[in-house]
Amino acid sequence: MLFLGLQTQWAWVSGGMGGGARVGLRYEAVYPLLDRAAAGDQEVWNLLFSDLQAMEMAVLKIPLKR
Repeated sequence: MLFLGLQTQWAWVSGGMGGGARVGLRYEAVYPLLDRAAAGDQEVWNLLFSDLQAMEMAVLKIPLKR
């Protein structure tokens, strides 16, 4: 659910002529959600963050459909 909650929090760079590319998640939006999900447990926070980064990297490898 954490990853789905961040689906609108991608940072983009403009490529001109209507193009662009995702460059990663906006971490200023990620951290508060991680804090809430981990409920103060640092080990859980670290695991969630690691999993989130793995999912982020997987998404960045997917070419955008134009």
